[in-house]
Amino acid sequence: MGDVHLDVAVDRMKRRSGVEVVLSTPKVPYKETVLAVGDGHYKHKKQSGGRGQYGEVYLRVAPRKPDEPSGSSIPSWAAPFPATSCPPSKRGWWRA
Repeated sequence: MGDVHLDVAVDRMKRRSGVEVVLSTPKVPYKETVLAVGDGHYKHKKQSGGRGQYGEVYLRVAPRKPDEPSGSSIPSWAAPFPATSCPPSKRGWWRA
């Protein structure tokens, strides 16, 4: 809901029921943290006539040290991976 939606709802409550409403921003008590190393592997194969689709992903998630900057790194063995695919891949990772 947007601010206008909330203003209209609060206004209606005041008019119809005479109720005072206090609005506040919710507080998140904690953030999830990676506590152990996790590995994942996915192979996408789709061939339904014509040229097919194929992709293979290896993912490793590990906890970082407190003084280490957050972010992702592309390992040196991923050199054949096209550089133009890195930014979209990182955006997809951070959205997930």
